[in-house]
Amino acid sequence: MPDLGFQIDSAHVVPFAASPMLAFRLHIRNGSAGEKIQTIALRCLIQIEVTRRRYEPQEQERLRDLFGHPDRWSQTLRGMLWTHASVMVPGFKGASTVVDLPVPCTFDFNVAATKYFDGLADGEIPLNMLFSGTVFYAPSDSPLQVAPISWDQEARFKLPVKVWREMMESYYPNSVWVNLRQDTEVIFLRQLMAQARPGDVAIGISTSGGSRNIVMALEEARERKLLTVALLGNDGGEIACRGLADFPIIDRSDYIPRIARIHRNSATGWSGPGAISASTTWRPMQKRTLA
Repeated sequence: MPDLGFQIDSAHVVPFAASPMLAFRLHIRNGSAGEKIQTIALRCLIQIEVTRRRYEPQEQERLRDLFGHPDRWSQTLRGMLWTHASVMVPGFKGASTVVDLPVPCTFDFNVAATKYFDGLADGEIPLNMLFSGTVFYAPSDSPLQVAPISWDQEARFKLPVKVWREMMESYYPNSVWVNLRQDTEVIFLRQLMAQARPGDVAIGISTSGGSRNIVMALEEARERKLLTVALLGNDGGEIACRGLADFPIIDRSDYIPRIARIHRNSATGWSGPGAISASTTWRPMQKRTLA
């Protein structure tokens, strides 16, 4: 039966993934080197051992939301769950093999681990990785065997804070995660339903031309027979395709900062995206396309 051991050698940022991701370089040792490992269905629970490092005064201040006042940290500072991860380890024969353990991450500050990581100025994040799963192996004198991985298998690793920051900066450059209410998609629609009057002009602004909240508001405006104007980017998207705007003004560019700048300049003096303004006057004009 395989006698497995686990060690984390390093961690690096996975570029170009669908969401922020770290890869931990996992060294797997087999004490029974004569047995061929067919595959390992490996699971990993990752804990943050918050008591295994020191905290500077500015870090203590930023972590108050998690642990309370530093005077009470002897009671409130406890390890926390970060995440779960899994990987299928390819077969190998011999004493060891090395694989990458992918760990998806999030920039959502409603998640305690994210608050903790962001509260650290520098240094290392003490992690404890608890392994479980199933190993498929083939002894030399018998057919394929299956065995569980012992629950006492674990590996500690100190993740540099700068690696986590580099990952978030590469996926969200100069940005933060914004948590929106579930009713955001219908917020402009509700404003229009409550405030629109005959003769009003509905103005929608969408860089893509397909922003769902703007589309829904313009659909309602057409139902109410309001005059509709839309500032759009790219090819005008769904709004232009479906004719939801009486006067679509399109900047045919895929460079969002340019589109946003033109929209901002065009909308000077208006009430804002998706807004309804009874005082706005609009003289009939031809469809305009900005080159």
